[in-house]
Amino acid sequence: MKLPRLTFTSYRDPKGYKIEGTVPLQPRSRSPRRPQQLQQHLALMTCGRLGEPEGSGPWISGYIVATSHKTEAVQLDRYPEAYTEFAAVEAPTQLLGFISKYGPLTKAKRQVIFTLLAEARQLRDCMRAKKGVARIANIVGLEASLIRDEAGKLEAYLHPSSLLDALWLQFHNSQASGAVFRDCLACNNPFAVGGNSGRRPFAKFCSDEHRKRFNSRARSNPNMRKMREKRR
Repeated sequence: MKLPRLTFTSYRDPKGYKIEGTVPLQPRSRSPRRPQQLQQHLALMTCGRLGEPEGSGPWISGYIVATSHKTEAVQLDRYPEAYTEFAAVEAPTQLLGFISKYGPLTKAKRQVIFTLLAEARQLRDCMRAKKGVARIANIVGLEASLIRDEAGKLEAYLHPSSLLDALWLQFHNSQASGAVFRDCLACNNPFAVGGNSGRRPFAKFCSDEHRKRFNSRARSNPNMRKMREKRR
């Protein structure tokens, strides 16, 4: 059966984005969370998302906001593996870079750093998990349409309401195509092989750049050479 086609247009600020209101992470303590952190915690639990961001102690605060009111369209079908880039996000600065490239992940004017880092971690964990995940994400406001192609056959299209939902659907479509996920030897982030990923099932690197970088380091590092041999 042919998978529905995912279509989504994001709108990014060409002037860029900035981080506001961040509080550096502190060592774990027994003191109560600040009201803002507690509010973020409750919001996360209410929407049914799982997991905590990397390095969670007192939880990460702050928002990502646009620096202007201008917009520029980004067609997600040009980036079929954007979900793997989001899954690799572990820090506020990485999240800022992702949003600067693809646009806001939700419809809110202020992108909550804590919640979105938890989403990235959950997607990363789901790409690595083989089983046992009961509910991954709630897709809100999803629309679908049927369009007849030139051959006269009907094709289904999915229209998510946010970039975040579109990324989860990218992950689903990749897995449904027969792709499996493994960790890159160079960056240790999960990536798809086989299926519609365009990579051979036994690929060990998420990109040619990472393969060249790893092999360059392995020539002078005995431990990395051993790691490469074990993965063959």
